Amino acid sequence: MKQGQQLVDQARYREAIDVFQKMARSCGANEECQAAALFWTGRSYLELSLFREAQTYVDQALSKFRALNKPLDEASGKILKARILQGQNEYAAAVELYNQAEEAINRYGKPDNPERFAILANRARLYIYQNQYERALKDIGAARRLIGAKANPRMRGILAEHEGLIASEKGEFPKAIKLFDEAIKLYKEGGHRAGECAALNKRGRAYESLGEYSKALADYEASLNLARQIGSKAEEAFAWNNLGMVHRKRAIMRNLSARTTLR
Repeated sequence: MKQGQQLVDQARYREAIDVFQKMARSCGANEECQAAALFWTGRSYLELSLFREAQTYVDQALSKFRALNKPLDEASGKILKARILQGQNEYAAAVELYNQAEEAINRYGKPDNPERFAILANRARLYIYQNQYERALKDIGAARRLIGAKANPRMRGILAEHEGLIASEKGEFPKAIKLFDEAIKLYKEGGHRAGECAALNKRGRAYESLGEYSKALADYEASLNLARQIGSKAEEAFAWNNLGMVHRKRAIMRNLSARTTLR
């Protein structure tokens, strides 16, 4: 189990899947072992944005957690399934699962349960996608109070990225860029390459919105390289799309400039 979790932390998701599937085969009749292997296999597929495969494994894990009467493990499974629904743009259903998980953790968990942060951070992102910025900021603020100033860089990076996304959605691009700068720095410090990849794409969009196409291209190319390294097809697709859009805009501008010169 530990080996596979370390691979997940290193964004080596394909290797992690192999480890967890071998673990599942060696579990025998041990239902707890099987549930854990299914959960982590599903999480690894999710990190690769392979939502159908992720849901298959997570649903099986949830079924076993319920049968084993493991409410906190079930809450973790619901958080994972909410992330899958989030990736499929089913925001309302994802929020409901986060709320259910939060209720279970409040009832059965300890105050320092790390899943509390996951709920607040992921639900905040959903609120951003639905333009519910005040709700998002409320969850971000609660997450900051929960983890404190000395939290690990990955957690702080997630919250900085969320705040950058809000600023970007509001058209406050210079502010967004500063927040994405902070997120990228924290992700690098924490070794969170998937987060760094996503934040680069978002910072590139902010630069693009300001007409700073060279900087946008640099971010998209860096994101593309990272996406290939970690095997994230979704971020790779975003990067290719963004690169194409910038090159198209630059071509249009060159054509307009050439026409103006000819006149």
